[in-house]
Amino acid sequence: MRVGVITAAQLAAATAIVLWAAGLWAQTGATPASTAPVSPTAEDRKSFAEAENSRYEKTIIALYPDSPVDKGSAEGPDATYYVWYLTSGQANAPRCKGEYEESYASRLRKLGFTKLVSLDEKGGSCELDLITRVVSVPSTFLPPAEEMKQVWKAIQDSPAAKRSKVLARKEYAEFMGRGDKGSSESAEGPDTTHYVFHTSRYAMTEAICISIFTDSVIAHIRELGFTEVICTDKKNASFSFDPAAPVVRQNLVVAQAPSAPAAEPAKPTLPPGTEWTEGTALGHFGPTVAQKVGARSGPAKVTREGESALTSKSYVQIGTIRAFEPGKKGNAEVMQELEAAILKKAAESGGDVVRFSSEGALEILDVPTGKTKTKKECAETGLVKTPVKTTKSCIATSAGPQCSYGTEGGGSVEGCVRFEKREIPITRKEQNLVSEGTVWRNDPKLAADIARAAEAARAAEETRAEATRIKMASAGLPTLGVDVNSPGMRAWLSILDTPEISKFPSTYFYSFKPEGILLGFTKQDKLEVIFLYSEGEQDYRQYQGELPYGLSFRNSRREVESILGSPDDSGAGNEYNYAWTEYSSKGIRIHYNTKRSDDLDARVQTVRISAVP
Repeated sequence: MRVGVITAAQLAAATAIVLWAAGLWAQTGATPASTAPVSPTAEDRKSFAEAENSRYEKTIIALYPDSPVDKGSAEGPDATYYVWYLTSGQANAPRCKGEYEESYASRLRKLGFTKLVSLDEKGGSCELDLITRVVSVPSTFLPPAEEMKQVWKAIQDSPAAKRSKVLARKEYAEFMGRGDKGSSESAEGPDTTHYVFHTSRYAMTEAICISIFTDSVIAHIRELGFTEVICTDKKNASFSFDPAAPVVRQNLVVAQAPSAPAAEPAKPTLPPGTEWTEGTALGHFGPTVAQKVGARSGPAKVTREGESALTSKSYVQIGTIRAFEPGKKGNAEVMQELEAAILKKAAESGGDVVRFSSEGALEILDVPTGKTKTKKECAETGLVKTPVKTTKSCIATSAGPQCSYGTEGGGSVEGCVRFEKREIPITRKEQNLVSEGTVWRNDPKLAADIARAAEAARAAEETRAEATRIKMASAGLPTLGVDVNSPGMRAWLSILDTPEISKFPSTYFYSFKPEGILLGFTKQDKLEVIFLYSEGEQDYRQYQGELPYGLSFRNSRREVESILGSPDDSGAGNEYNYAWTEYSSKGIRIHYNTKRSDDLDARVQTVRISAVP
């Protein structure tokens, strides 16, 4: 986790810099000539900055070795400016205004510092005047250009910084790919520099590939260090473009020199008597192992053996494969053509046998027609007023109908306050006959390599889990209501991994899946809710710290109620996929791993902590 500034607590632990003459003379036994304190010098300030910066860096690296750490120094006129070179985030007014507590500023003033300056690697800057407490953006202070270049280069060239950029690319692609069940986005290739968009809902074309990415997204992808954007579909069509090259959207083509046509792959030499037929169907292979394998000289064979039987004979599953034919009716000829295409592609990909999971199954796809339609969607929600309606209620009496009148509505409900128009593609239905399965290779060495890699991954996961347990045991939980930019909160965040961030109109969330924690913040950056997860719940690892009131994820609902008493509220089913109990007087809600409200043996699944009303 990248960290912003040292905290007041850290500064308090540093060795005092202000030296008093009386104290020095008392140590040497000399008689003081004056009782006036010695004013700190520029060298004192520089020494303090170097010592504090070094100590802070050692503390952070000891807790989290892969984290780039901000660099602090004493600079400016007579070294009276305390300057932070930020490794993450922006140097702006909120940063400078909310970064430092008054006690910290007071200590720096005693050392003779007059300003706190923050600089980021994109040229942003801000400064806090320690005397007037006024924030200026941009800062009036800038160190020599060459000095700044050297600082940023040292930060960016560190192995930890490079790993952080790889992580940033992975998290950005994962975040962008959420919400669409028919597609996925990922960072792949050498050093995760390939941005891959995959869809299973329609056939990909070059024009569609370019239209998916707006100019702003392309710019962000380029800034993150991606060197190629790749679009694929479930039929293994693939199109790519360089995010650094200009895109002409009017014609929906990439404005770059056309590449030379790809050479036809060499056809393998077939043994005599093979039944490798040529047809219109094409096999599409997707690898499932990282190791590269060579092509086989003849077509693969069909196997009906189970996976465990193949594994026992040193076969390794190296990928998945499929072939399709347009239409909705299959016959022997079509089935043979699908099988031949798959066996051919399997051998080219290094496979010996294919284990079919389906043969000639009908598949219906939504394929883009190239046309679009406009759809109005809600872009922002908020409170909207409901119209006032007049109501009428009548009853029959001997004197005739007797009616009463009233009104309803006129209140406020959650609704859409701003709509946006969005262009969406018009699709048509396409029917295909599909055969697919898994590809296996008989290779004892490959099997051994994969087994060693799996064992190494298991050992690494055990090490990670143990480190997480130690980390969360020492971290505890942050305090509700704390500002996300406060020194205490930043120090707490520095212990954890980089969070996944989800933003909504009235709140945003920091998700720490490896640590089993989700934090919810208000628009004013105040922590308002904490979720603690059990193992596997919503893809989180189990929270390893202590739960409130001595609870445990091993507790049943019966045990929870014996500890906390009867809940203030409870529910299950309908909109909830779990049973829950709420203790509003204690500020916690507990979700259980059941949908039944009467299941007292259900275990704790999630604990939500919020402010007591």
